[in-house]
Amino acid sequence: MATQPPDIKAGFIKEYVIKMESGETISITPAELNHFQEGWSEKLAWKWLELPVKPVQNELNKLVFVNRSGKDLNFSILVDYKVETASDIPFVYYSSTRNALVTYDDVYYRLFGGVGSSGTGNQFSTVQVETVDWLKGKPFNMQPLSKQSSGWGTEYCFSMKKNSSGYLYEWSFSGENLQELEEVHLQYQCLLRKREVPV
Repeated sequence: MATQPPDIKAGFIKEYVIKMESGETISITPAELNHFQEGWSEKLAWKWLELPVKPVQNELNKLVFVNRSGKDLNFSILVDYKVETASDIPFVYYSSTRNALVTYDDVYYRLFGGVGSSGTGNQFSTVQVETVDWLKGKPFNMQPLSKQSSGWGTEYCFSMKKNSSGYLYEWSFSGENLQELEEVHLQYQCLLRKREVPV
């Protein structure tokens, strides 16, 4: 598979935002050269890991969380992407058949997908998500495609029993052949959606 050379930057910054029904929020911003992070609040403990994957410009991440609240817990996770510079602004579209977002920069495709213990993404945005509005409950400004997008995002919703754990696997693959990227994406969906996390 023809892939993007390792020295070409991905062109985006990523943040995870966790929103609980109580209004509590948690923000996780993976830092460069930091392949593992962990933290906790009164209700939720979490660990984020960057998993090894090839080619080097592809990404596979895992977010594991444990319900510490002593009761059932509902929350949402926004995986929010923003372009680094104006020159990186790509064409972005939502693939309903693959349940994924795809960007194209006139040379390379990049497919963004994921799967969690409660299923695949619930909402997708091909335009930049305003986090403040999302935290207030405003729905995504969903458009099937955006010719020049400064950001995009996916929301995953979770419903956890007390003292239980869950996970989110999230990935992006880059290359010149979109069909090959979609095939890898489907393989990861089938493999990782059946994983269980020990308590």
